[in-house]
Amino acid sequence: MIDMKIAVVSVHPDDFCLCVGGTVALHSRGGDSVRVLVLSDGERGGDPDVRREEAGASANILGVDEIRFLGIPDGHVDDSIETVSKIEDYINEDLPDRIYCCSHKDRHQDHRYASLATLSAARMIGNVFLYEGMSAWTSFEPTTFIDISDVIEVKMESIAAHGSQEDRYYMRPDSVMGQNQFRGWQAHVKFAEAFEIARQVLSI
Repeated sequence: MIDMKIAVVSVHPDDFCLCVGGTVALHSRGGDSVRVLVLSDGERGGDPDVRREEAGASANILGVDEIRFLGIPDGHVDDSIETVSKIEDYINEDLPDRIYCCSHKDRHQDHRYASLATLSAARMIGNVFLYEGMSAWTSFEPTTFIDISDVIEVKMESIAAHGSQEDRYYMRPDSVMGQNQFRGWQAHVKFAEAFEIARQVLSI
């Protein structure tokens, strides 16, 4: 298999490990290049310096090659021309083969707008997968599942790196593993991460 270039758009410093941590670990193990763009420093949830440091540690555990922070104010992520342009500039630096971003079917306004902005910014990218957030609506209807059974412990270790967030309900091991077990049950594996496909180009 040809090594791929992967880009992950993470709305907050912990979204990439919570939502696609297993998938990222698998890409890294397989020799793919993985970059993570964090839109907001998550300052409404704690000291932004601490949150960036935790995100960096989490990314290292998953084998991420580069993590970058845009510094958009937490709670004010939008789908404006400015935001779209910033994401598009990042994408165009090293055109990825696949992008993972959050689904717009989410209760958190930052996630909804980030999804719309990324879809616009990634309009020239052939493969865009929308991941399931911890605050996704029940209308999220996954069509693709990635088996993360072999890397679930790595994912949980990366989440634990966000020590300042450990009291959040969605950071609890039972919350994360429960979601991944449920998606695994749907996919007939032990643990899985679920995705909606915004766009996919296949070669046959």
